Amino acid sequence: MKAKVKTWLLNVANGTIRNHTEKTLECICGYERISTLELRNYLGTAHQTLTSCLTVLNDEGLIKVVGQIKVDNSYYSVYSFVSDLEERDYIVTRRRIEKYIQWLKKAESYKDLMKLETYRDIRGECVQFTFPNV
Repeated sequence: MKAKVKTWLLNVANGTIRNHTEKTLECICGYERISTLELRNYLGTAHQTLTSCLTVLNDEGLIKVVGQIKVDNSYYSVYSFVSDLEERDYIVTRRRIEKYIQWLKKAESYKDLMKLETYRDIRGECVQFTFPNV
């Protein structure tokens, strides 16, 4: 577990919240399930700030998406805290692979600037790391 993750968890546990990410984590820890909309209302945080915090927490394996709700014509993700260390490790690895695949696919849009061998290597990497949803 990274030092910053330990610090976040410690600060949430002892009540010394320092930043938006820790406030978001504290709020999620207080509920079994909580939506993006509810988080925005409770925290009074701008949508962009909140989604940035959620991305960081998800990347670190501390939270996961457990569903979705529809309010009016908008859909909102529902999150829960991940307490199991093995599940956290799995989430971190899975997110890293997903981001790597996105990066490889983005590189394809620049294939006209690459050597043919480089492009073929990137295509091979995309195929190698593609996996079904679990």
